[in-house]
Amino acid sequence: MSKPPEIIDQFERAMHGVQAMRRYVERLACPIQGGSGIRAHFYPHQIQNVQRILSATRIRHLIADEVGMGKTIQALMVASAMRLQREHLRVRVIVGRSELQSQWSEEVCRSHVVIWDKSESVFGETWFEVVTESSIDSLANTFSANAFDLLIIDEPQSLKVETLRFIAEHSEEFASLLLLTASPNLSNAERFCELLQILEPQRIERARREIDRDPFHDEVTWSKSRLRDLEEAELLEIFDRFDQSCAAVTDGIIDPDFVPEGASAAFSEIAIHRRSRMLTDLSWRYRRVLRSYREDYPDHLPRRHPRSFDQIEPTESETRRVSLAIRYAEDQFRLDTERASVFLRRASVGSESFQSQLRTLRQNEDRGTSQIEELLKVTSRANADARLDFLVDWLVRFWRDDPTREVLVAAQDNATVEELEREIEWRIPMIGPRDHRRPLRIATARDSFSASSEIEDDSPRTSEALRSMASSQLREFKMGGKQLLIATDSFRQSYNLQSADALIFYSLPWRPEDVDQWIGRVDRLGRGFVAPEVRKSPPKPVKIVTIHRNGDPTKSVEQVFNEYRVLESAVDMDRELADDISTRISSEIWSRDTALEKPPAITRKVREVQPPSGSIWSVSNAISVHSEIAFGDALEPQLRHTKPLGFVSNQQEQCLASWIKLLEQHQQAAAWKVSKKYTDGSRRGAIYTLSQMDCVGISLPSLEDRSQSFPAFFLARRNVYSPPRLRVVTGKKEGQDREVLLQFLSHGSSLHEELIQTYRDDGRVTTPLGITLFAIGPRHFPNGTSLIPGNYPVGVGFIDAAYAYQRVSPTSLIAEAFSDETGSRRKQMRANQAIQFQAGIEADQRFIRMVASTKSCCLAFFSDGKPCSERDAADLMTANWSRDERPNTNNNPVAPKLHEGLPPHFKAAIAAELKRFWGQSMDELTELVAERIEMIRVEAFDVAWNLQAAINEANRQIEQLQSAPSEQNKQTIQLTYLPRVSMLREALQISEHACRLRCDLLEKSLEHLQHPSPTSVYLQAVAVVGMQNDPVPLPEEPDDDAEVSLMASEFATASPPQQESTIIDKPNKPR
Repeated sequence: MSKPPEIIDQFERAMHGVQAMRRYVERLACPIQGGSGIRAHFYPHQIQNVQRILSATRIRHLIADEVGMGKTIQALMVASAMRLQREHLRVRVIVGRSELQSQWSEEVCRSHVVIWDKSESVFGETWFEVVTESSIDSLANTFSANAFDLLIIDEPQSLKVETLRFIAEHSEEFASLLLLTASPNLSNAERFCELLQILEPQRIERARREIDRDPFHDEVTWSKSRLRDLEEAELLEIFDRFDQSCAAVTDGIIDPDFVPEGASAAFSEIAIHRRSRMLTDLSWRYRRVLRSYREDYPDHLPRRHPRSFDQIEPTESETRRVSLAIRYAEDQFRLDTERASVFLRRASVGSESFQSQLRTLRQNEDRGTSQIEELLKVTSRANADARLDFLVDWLVRFWRDDPTREVLVAAQDNATVEELEREIEWRIPMIGPRDHRRPLRIATARDSFSASSEIEDDSPRTSEALRSMASSQLREFKMGGKQLLIATDSFRQSYNLQSADALIFYSLPWRPEDVDQWIGRVDRLGRGFVAPEVRKSPPKPVKIVTIHRNGDPTKSVEQVFNEYRVLESAVDMDRELADDISTRISSEIWSRDTALEKPPAITRKVREVQPPSGSIWSVSNAISVHSEIAFGDALEPQLRHTKPLGFVSNQQEQCLASWIKLLEQHQQAAAWKVSKKYTDGSRRGAIYTLSQMDCVGISLPSLEDRSQSFPAFFLARRNVYSPPRLRVVTGKKEGQDREVLLQFLSHGSSLHEELIQTYRDDGRVTTPLGITLFAIGPRHFPNGTSLIPGNYPVGVGFIDAAYAYQRVSPTSLIAEAFSDETGSRRKQMRANQAIQFQAGIEADQRFIRMVASTKSCCLAFFSDGKPCSERDAADLMTANWSRDERPNTNNNPVAPKLHEGLPPHFKAAIAAELKRFWGQSMDELTELVAERIEMIRVEAFDVAWNLQAAINEANRQIEQLQSAPSEQNKQTIQLTYLPRVSMLREALQISEHACRLRCDLLEKSLEHLQHPSPTSVYLQAVAVVGMQNDPVPLPEEPDDDAEVSLMASEFATASPPQQESTIIDKPNKPR
């Protein structure tokens, strides 16, 4: 049998091209598209929020999830999906505090290999930028719509008023916008109205203009005023008018009879369930607000396990100290509850912290000196400390079985931190079981000032000073190098400490928001799993421990917190609720000696932000979509006969890992395992590097340069937080450790995208390839196949559901429709309109891909024309072999008729297959597209209404000037108002034209889904594959049990066998 060497090389290249295409189509078919490739373990609420954002008519949302629920990761998932859709995406993040900038830099690097600092680059990429407010020189330049494609504002409430006003004033110009905050304070109408100016600029502007037409507002210059110039009462009027334009929600049900202005005449005839679905995304007050709650996902998010130890018996001196402290606080601080709470909180802890405060009070206060002297006596260090004794005993028990577990102790101030460090280090030098003792290593996080200066102020310290210390103080604890972290209250914000297995409130804060922030440091996503090897293992729970002596005021504080479930679950904390809890705490403390009436406990508020019933955005949908993405089936053709390179956590990762293994077997690339200790020494933790040294075939551009460090990667999402490493050492280079960035090999990472693009392009075979493989047998199909000898025409390809959007240029469409008149303002207006139009086109493209998921098609036919099964067709392109053990092959010339006819035949067959596939849900697709068109038209109506109102306003000004003729007025009309009216009219025409184009493209997309054309097929590979039996059998494995049985039964009668030479050439056993 002849074996032209180029035939099997071409076929191998085609096999890898098919796998690259299959992986590319998996991204298109994913409900959140490229967002699924983020280097993080995502959760149901994150998946749904990202899907909700990406499928919206415009990206302009507030992510307001509870503390620690991964708002940053959601924003990065959105950015990742947008970046894979638009190659040169530019993202700008605005933060108010420097510690948030460092946090973003870490998250961005962990999520994928991108750099936020322009001075650095990785693989030439600098598309992500994080800007602190203090570094902004010009608001106009920083927030120019031409400078970015996605603007992310983290914690907008921390920005200056001037910055927020500027953002609100220009928000309509931004293509895409995300706000992130855990404390939006939506119950405050004024605060919510400020957010609406950013999230709903057109609807708020319309409300302002509608009120301007109200005769009761003649005395206010509404037309000339910007929203930032209006008083609080006027803002509330605008909010009320906005609210009137929203569909009402009663008992969780949106009013289905509400008809938004601008809706078509057929809107009222739409089925009620469809109207409810549309109104939630179109006219609901909170349509742009996304808020998730931990308690809705008990099986997916970490659970809190609070435990209170409140029966510790105090010593006589401790009882005396608390009693005297309460009496002193009542006498001296009764009218200043803030100072009283700080004083009593330190009195509960006692020891050096309280002594320091007492000495300062003695120097500064003229009254109560005798009480202070008595308190100093009972606070002496010579007295026993029952709270400290209990803490030491608890820690010893906690580390008795597992000395690697980590504990965070909230210790209020520097004096307490220093005392606990000294005492615990002396009392617990070693931890762990008796046969495996190890030293206890303690990390501390202190404020940047002496303990003596911490007297009566319990407020957060300077963020910049804290951040400079925190990176060094907390790094070892976060990475597992130390088991205990003792921190002051200043570290309750902006730090991710989810590696801690337990949080101990040695000093319980008296403000509920402080407690929530402390728990949020630990109760965060990414805590790891109870059983990492188990597919759906729950995350590690959060142990929350509080310690009180009998009679401590903090015991009463915790009782109030428990009424509001502050420790048990995250509270939707607004200012009103926080004040109510503080009032209740004061009542509990002072009611010991006075007869104050306790205010009634306030029930938890109804979740107004939760989507109404009938909306698709529900908890059940979130869990369903998460399961589909995290554990769903992979697309065909799958490499079932090739073992994956390493540990994987789902089927899609397995197919990718099998492809990398096949590349290695075909000597297309070399994947080297460089570490087995990435996750406590388990096999899951292996990381790899990729190179093409001594390889053949397609070259990867980034690996061509031998001076570049080999890229390192891991395969399984379960390895992300074990621990979250950014860089790893992969060997030596010129005597030095070769440290490289660690990538998660998934959608969006540079190595992954290069593999997909390179092999998809270079491995494409559109001219039929003819080959005969002598491969049917266990050597190359170890899992078996139902293929039989014969010739099989095979074709592989797919159709993009959003095919209608290919090669659509928003700028060109606008330029073609309107004259090329000069003028800087008009050019800027057109540029802004083009930005908005492109954002809308991209949003519609994502929407079509989400509702009409595509698939890769691998089709094959028997020689008699009958179609093969999907699995048999996949087996034709996924046989397993190594370059050292290739199957025998023959060149299989393709007949001229087949040579010309197969490509169009398979294009038609793939189009017919996807028509059948999409046709199964065509009724629903038709409804969803019609709803989308209706929503676009309603939103365009608001834009047109505002533009027409601006035109009318300018015309009124012209009439007013014309009523008082003068040369100056004439020039003002000619130079100012007439150009303005002309530009506004053109803007109105462009807006209406863009609306029509978006609707036309959606209708074309629906027509494309109903009747996909063969010309829309992307044909990856076409071949005629002849399959024959493998002439080389596997060496038979000896059956030890059969041999033993034979020897036992024939031992007495069998003759000794003669010795013969049986040496034969046997093929190597495949790995």
